[in-house]
Amino acid sequence: MFASSRHKILVGLNLVRLSELENLTEEMYVKEVLPSILEQVVSCRDHISQEYLMECVIQVFGDDFHLATLNEFLRACGDLVPEVNVKNILIALIERLAHYAANPDGKGIPAEIHLFDIFSDQAKNLFENRPDMPLEDIVSLYAALVNLAIKCYPDKPEFPNTSFGSLKSILEEKKKTSIEPFDAVGRELMKLLRLPVDEYNNALKVAELTEFVPVMECFNYHGRCLASSYIIQNMLEHGTIMRTEENVAVMCAVLHSLLVDQQDQPSNATENEDFEDEQHLVARLVHLIQADTPDEQFLLLNNARKILGAGGKVRIRYTLAPIVFELYRLILRFVDLKDEENWEAKMRKMFMCAMGTIGALITTAEMSDLPLKLYLEGAMVADKVPMPDSSSVVYEFISKAMSVFEDEIAESRERISAMSLITGTMLEIRNLPSESWHTLAGQIIVAASAKMFKKADQVRTLCTVVALYWKGETAESGGPMRNGDKVVEVLKKAGKIATQCLEPIVQQQLFVLIINTLLYYYEDNCLEVTEDMLVELVSRTKDNAVQLDVSAEADALEKHLAMTLQHIKRTKDKRPGLAERLQL
Repeated sequence: MFASSRHKILVGLNLVRLSELENLTEEMYVKEVLPSILEQVVSCRDHISQEYLMECVIQVFGDDFHLATLNEFLRACGDLVPEVNVKNILIALIERLAHYAANPDGKGIPAEIHLFDIFSDQAKNLFENRPDMPLEDIVSLYAALVNLAIKCYPDKPEFPNTSFGSLKSILEEKKKTSIEPFDAVGRELMKLLRLPVDEYNNALKVAELTEFVPVMECFNYHGRCLASSYIIQNMLEHGTIMRTEENVAVMCAVLHSLLVDQQDQPSNATENEDFEDEQHLVARLVHLIQADTPDEQFLLLNNARKILGAGGKVRIRYTLAPIVFELYRLILRFVDLKDEENWEAKMRKMFMCAMGTIGALITTAEMSDLPLKLYLEGAMVADKVPMPDSSSVVYEFISKAMSVFEDEIAESRERISAMSLITGTMLEIRNLPSESWHTLAGQIIVAASAKMFKKADQVRTLCTVVALYWKGETAESGGPMRNGDKVVEVLKKAGKIATQCLEPIVQQQLFVLIINTLLYYYEDNCLEVTEDMLVELVSRTKDNAVQLDVSAEADALEKHLAMTLQHIKRTKDKRPGLAERLQL
């Protein structure tokens, strides 16, 4: 029909002008205009011309006209030559009417026009008449139907559900049950699955579409993970809260490809960055569990813990920690509800659940650093809970952390870091009885020296943990204990170990560290740290410096010591005796 693209444009422009005529009424369009156009289209028998003209009609004439002539237009689609891609024509019309229905300023679809049923029947007829139709075209047409159903009939979830169900039957019939997400069919299927997610912005409402998950299951492992990740991202973006057991169970069923090992999961699936990103999303999902009451919240967290706990040793490294933090948050929230029945028993149950969850990270996930931090966090939470035996809970958490330190951590650097964390936690604790506190502090001091592999690490750790006896507090102390005798005892022990180091440069580093530590407590009015101690150690360090080989490290140590002495000189008006004895 079209001799050139110029003729094509000319025909299109004429249709536009026809649609813009002021006196063109709906009646004229129904009785005269459209029948004449369709007669020309059907009779031309050129598939390119037919497809172009049908799409022009859809684009240039008004929505009211299309609704009034829907059956006639669709009947003409059936009379087009077989080479015409009728799918594109139907999708264009469906999207045009769906947009019209979704427009808040529009009149909407008249009740007597059963738009979804009409297009569903038309699609079914098309599939029957064209059995060789590419599967990606079938999926894209169903995507248009789902879009129409959601936008035109938001209160009828059975409509999009029907489309998902019909598509599932076709996919099963064609034995397409492991679709790649990035091939032609997979791309169209992913667009289809994202439609209700984007339109509802409520994954719980998407989950009500009972045929949604069966269609998603037609993807292979990677495709299901991509679709599930998209759903979680939508939940996070729009704050889709899970408030009931049913909410949690339903969403876990929808997202199970991310939560537990799958039969078709590749052997190396847990080793790539995508897996890590997916599990971080699952971890964030936990924080969307927010029941209306503390009792219900504990029940939901416990259910989530059981589901996520079955995810295998790699997944739980990411997903169990948020459960623990949510339990801690719930415990602090529950503190204000002390008048609740069985308050103490419930509180103890929450702590037990948290401790058991952390234990799984050690035994199943074979982790050490994260469990240690979670135990210490638990100790600080328990210290804020006014239970009669809260001190025993604090003690238990710190003891567990010490066990992790001794049994699970092998690297020297990690041990130093762990000891700093344990010490920092002990300095935050306020309500441990004196006996329990001193027992733990004693264990920490022993671990700082006996459990460190290198002499240098022992000295550095002792210089850290000595703060326990100066700034630490017990339930009875009424403030920092400021036990100067213990401070001196620990630092003398550090000095003794430092002298046993055979490397001159390392020994010098340790002496400079001990000088600065002693000076800190001296300036903080620890009377047991005397000028004699500082003068003797500074003198010894200066003597050692002369014997060091020339090196960048030796120069750095000399500068460090010089800065320490400069500090003493600057503050000599407060303590003139020390500066004078050091001849500063």
